[in-house]
Formats: sequence, C-alpha cells, structure tokens
Amino acid sequence: HAWRDRAVERDGLSGLLAFDAEESAPRDRSSSAAPPPLEGALALKKPHKFRADTWARRYVVVDGSKGELALFYSAADAKAPGKRPYLAFDLRVCGAFAKHDKGAKSDPARFSVDVGDHSVKLKAPTAQDADAWVAGLRKWQDHILLGTAASMV
Repeated sequence: HAWRDRAVERDGLSGLLAFDAEESAPRDRSSSAAPPPLEGALALKKPHKFRADTWARRYVVVDGSKGELALFYSAADAKAPGKRPYLAFDLRVCGAFAKHDKGAKSDPARFSVDVGDHSVKLKAPTAQDADAWVAGLRKWQDHILLGTAASMV
C-alpha cells in the first residue's frame, strides 16, 4: 500500500491520518473531496445450509449521500429513481474490508465486508478489480466518517 492509516486524537475528535511511503510527514485526509464514484457488477455469495454455496450477480453502488453500500439486482434498478436496493449496509458501521485468504483455497478476486453480525462475501471479475473495490470502499468509509465528524463540530 502507498499509505496506511493510524487513528489519532485531535481536538477531542478521532481521525485518520494518511502516510505516504515517500513522505515522512502525515497528511490529513479530513478535508479531502469525495472519492470517485464506486459502482459495478459483482457476485454476491449466497450461503445455503444444506447445499453448495451459490453466487448471484448484483450491481453494487456506494451511495455517498446516504453513506451506504447498496446492492441492486441490476444496473437498471440502481439507476431507476426511487428504486430500493436489494441489500444496503451503512458504511459508518461496516468493519473490515478484507481480501479472501484461505491458504490453498485463496481467491484473489474475492473480498468480504464485515457488516456486524456477519460478513458479506463479494467477488469481482479480476483480482485487480477486487483490489480497487477494497481500496475504494476504504476511501469512501474514511470520507463518510470524517465528514460526519466534521459536521458534528
């Protein structure tokens, strides 16, 4: 990673500082503009108790205005005004965004989103796409969390 996060306490608010490998001084990301839009088709792992797990194609969108990760049945549903998502998760309470690493069964195109009581497992078309999704989700979560903290001041 070109940067890593470290939690800091400043003026009574917790924040994140980004470190660049080439820079020795941290730069504050709390005043940055919104990250680029993040949306696209991913596969959602649907667990079944008594048979093999299956994957369902879903269109995934980060809704910055609501601060949520929304899953729709299709791109047309995502773009339709007033259409509710199939699933939606508040990015403020999502935990880790992690790549799938199960040793010999590793799949570099898979990643998971910790949503509290369980993890949502997603699969991108390629490993590079999965890396971009994980990095993008982290950037959006940071932006939403730091924007919420700034608006509370």
